[in-house]
Amino acid sequence: MRCENGIASEGDSTEQVLRKCGAPASRKQTGMIEDRRVLDRRKFIGTEEWVYVPRGGMYQHLIFEGSKLVRILSHR
Repeated sequence: MRCENGIASEGDSTEQVLRKCGAPASRKQTGMIEDRRVLDRRKFIGTEEWVYVPRGGMYQHLIFEGSKLVRILSHR
């Protein structure tokens, strides 16, 4: 996703996205999932959705698992 201070990409941290794109129009906790990177014990991380509304009218939904951007969805 193109932002004023760079391009937000899957794999970016929440801090990187904030630096590149600023604060989202909305931000909500969406649940908990099991962290698939931990093999020897169960660990859960929060999921979050951020929504940006750029000037062009395209809504950008950024999905985070923990503090990592895992998906970007766009729609008008």
